[in-house]
Amino acid sequence: MDNKTNIEQQVTEEQIQMAEPKKKERKKKKRSVLSIVFNILGLIIILILVAELIIGFLNMQKLSDGEEPIWCLDNKTEEKENKTTRTCNLGLYRIIKTDTDKETKITLQPFFLSE
Repeated sequence: MDNKTNIEQQVTEEQIQMAEPKKKERKKKKRSVLSIVFNILGLIIILILVAELIIGFLNMQKLSDGEEPIWCLDNKTEEKENKTTRTCNLGLYRIIKTDTDKETKITLQPFFLSE
């Protein structure tokens, strides 16, 4: 009887040991798929940020030369007494061109900063 229980215990221990690596392999596969997805999403976000910044600098150059910007989501012009403010919204960045009698000032700033 003791022999049978020992054999049964050994068999169940072997079954448990055989089942555990499969669980670990599944977790590793899931992690690798998730890490690939997160890496791709991270790369896409970085590319969008870089593209927005490049378009922002190109638009700044065009505005400083007196030309129209390449691409803007929203383009506003406000005129006050001696001051004309043109705001070109790029989504993540905003270009503000301020013309006064004395000077022209162009700034590139993130969307969350106040004007």
